[in-house]
Amino acid sequence: MTPQSLLWITALASVMMTLVAMSLMRSGIPGTRLLVWANLAVIGALVLSPLQQLPAIPAVITIVLANALMAGGMVLVYSAACRFFGYTAARPIWYGAIGMVSGGIAAFYYLWPSLAARVAIASLFAAAVCAAIAHHIVCHRPRDRPTYPYAFTIGVATFASVGYLLRTFVYLAGIESPQASLMSATAWNALFLTVGVLIMPSLTIGMIMMVHDRMLADREREANVDDLTHTATRKAWWSAAQRCLRATERNGQPMALLMLDIDLFKQINDTHGHGGGDAVLKHFAALGHAVLRPDDLLGRFGGEEFVVLFTGTAQADAASLAQRWVEAVRITPCTYDGKLLPYTFSAGLTSWKRGDTLQTLVQRADLALYASKAEGRDRVTLRTA
Repeated sequence: MTPQSLLWITALASVMMTLVAMSLMRSGIPGTRLLVWANLAVIGALVLSPLQQLPAIPAVITIVLANALMAGGMVLVYSAACRFFGYTAARPIWYGAIGMVSGGIAAFYYLWPSLAARVAIASLFAAAVCAAIAHHIVCHRPRDRPTYPYAFTIGVATFASVGYLLRTFVYLAGIESPQASLMSATAWNALFLTVGVLIMPSLTIGMIMMVHDRMLADREREANVDDLTHTATRKAWWSAAQRCLRATERNGQPMALLMLDIDLFKQINDTHGHGGGDAVLKHFAALGHAVLRPDDLLGRFGGEEFVVLFTGTAQADAASLAQRWVEAVRITPCTYDGKLLPYTFSAGLTSWKRGDTLQTLVQRADLALYASKAEGRDRVTLRTA
């Protein structure tokens, strides 16, 4: 297969990757638009480069412009990776470097003709960009997500960086004839072009996998985290609580469960509207997050009802935490629309006994909660049986 054929095949592959990337633009995930532009720039470079064999087309288009587009495409991939993680690439530096690369390519074609120098300039720049992509993803990839999409992209970028450095060495060391055209069907040209055809499509695939992982993480968060209070949803809390219960059954450590309900919440909604009710719910959950420990599992069961699972915690310690929450709500009223909205909550607390199911614990804590309501609200009631 000739070098020209490889470049045409790569261009077609990049067109397909561009169409896939375009389908992700509606996701709103940062970086997808830049990824599309990166592929379009590379497609332009891949279309222009094989035209070097046509004398009628000037080298400023097939060599200088083609290299500028390729360099620009690589920088746009780096910019897409930065934007994906919430950063902005230093555009003046990178785009200034593109101008220097283009100027160097032109100088070593028109003023001091040297294929080796042109290859070194383009390859060293590409190696630096790929290394920057790999480094950025290593530093900023989410540690709580599956490793594969990020490891794949890091691996491709690292492989590309090493490959471009090897290409620089081969041409500067004279291993490949400096008089040969890059479109000549030499062994080294075939090798580097074969490897090169994989780089941009593979980087695009890696970025697409990262975007899909972000989309999955967003959907998981929507399913597992209550959007208003940033506590676990009922389904997510129940699933996590079941795992905690199984661990408690194995190790025999204490565990307690607290059911909570904001007092007279309907009156708050009737008086201040749903905006006021939402403000109270957010305020209540925020105070809970401040009082509770990182391992305490807080969830919203629905409406104004919440639940907390205390793992490895005796009932007395759980009662102390619950009482701190009660006092925090008493002394820190919610502020809404420039006004104070004082409120209270009631709670029922129970502790795990061998043989208890999660449903049993919830029902027992619920009975304790009803007792708190009956006894005047704004309190924590304990129930052991």
